[in-house]
Amino acid sequence: MRRFVVGAVLVLAVSGLGAQAAQAQSATVYRWGAYKTVGFGVTGHQDSPTVVPGLSNVVALNAGNSANYALLADGQEWAWGNNGFGQLGNDSRTNVLGNPVQVQFPAGTVIKAIGEADDMAFAVDSNGNGWSWGWNGRGTLCVPGRHSRIVPTEVPGLSDLVAVQGGGGSVAWLTAGGTVYTCGGAVSGNQYTPTLVTGLPAGEPVVAISAGNAYSTALLADGEIWDWGLGGAGQLGDGASVNSARPVQVQLPAGTYATQVYSGGDLGNDGHQLAVLNTGAVVSWGSNLCGQLGAGRSAHSSVPVPVTVLHGMPVVFVAAGGSTSYVLDTAGNLWAWGANTGGQVRQPDSRCVSTLTRVDSGVAIVSATASDVMDYHG
Repeated sequence: MRRFVVGAVLVLAVSGLGAQAAQAQSATVYRWGAYKTVGFGVTGHQDSPTVVPGLSNVVALNAGNSANYALLADGQEWAWGNNGFGQLGNDSRTNVLGNPVQVQFPAGTVIKAIGEADDMAFAVDSNGNGWSWGWNGRGTLCVPGRHSRIVPTEVPGLSDLVAVQGGGGSVAWLTAGGTVYTCGGAVSGNQYTPTLVTGLPAGEPVVAISAGNAYSTALLADGEIWDWGLGGAGQLGDGASVNSARPVQVQLPAGTYATQVYSGGDLGNDGHQLAVLNTGAVVSWGSNLCGQLGAGRSAHSSVPVPVTVLHGMPVVFVAAGGSTSYVLDTAGNLWAWGANTGGQVRQPDSRCVSTLTRVDSGVAIVSATASDVMDYHG
């Protein structure tokens, strides 16, 4: 059995199909860094991990550019942060930077997977239906019309879903059968209804998805990674630095396959990716504006390169923010390097941090995006 991990959700590949599993734990959520929201600047700056009150039994986290989301073991979703577009899903547009508020799904709805993009959020319920809310300027919510939604709206035309991930005005939905659908803006124009992603290898199901700044990622059952969307900084990993509307294969080192992938990026840069290989090594590719590739080089890379800053550290999880990289080691320590503009590497007066820096300990789950990061202590 191969284990595949993406975002803040653990995915086990059984007979070629993905099935989510996460262990409920009663502990504490912490957040630090800064929110970035379209048209509203930067808010919620925190230089060190700060307790998010009122949350326990957390099974998944999703850090957003403007807001954060937590999924509890009972299938409830809670949110906090900026709310100018209704991205908290609580039937208001009032910011909530303190106690989280419950996302207002119809009574009886049980959520099993969560996702987010710029000023919008997504969820998958226990019946395999998709939900979306927040900003809808590019049709990313996959619902009729272009106006924002301040409570979750069921996505028409999709069923049997198991996962969702958004980024940079686009969203990807994964079905139990291993197919992917997208909505929103990418390199082929805005799509207002779910569109099947074509060009992935036939007969090899997708077991996990991720998303960065207007590009998406699919991890296949055989450990191959395929990307599509924006690629100007080499973030598609196929040896080129051009956009691609069709999926292209990431050039992993010969004889290896990926067990986890995490896509990063925000509106201010092109994005980078981190992947864990079956050998235990970590590789990175894409934008390197702040040394986030961790490879001892300053240039972008259009193919995966070894993350040498780790010096052989045993890693169980990786995450990519805007220009910051994070790894979780086997002892529960969370380490970071790269951009520190929001305080996400916890180094005062340093814009870019090139050395591996421990930013928290006792960590069980981590999620990051742009300048915002949060974790859960189990």
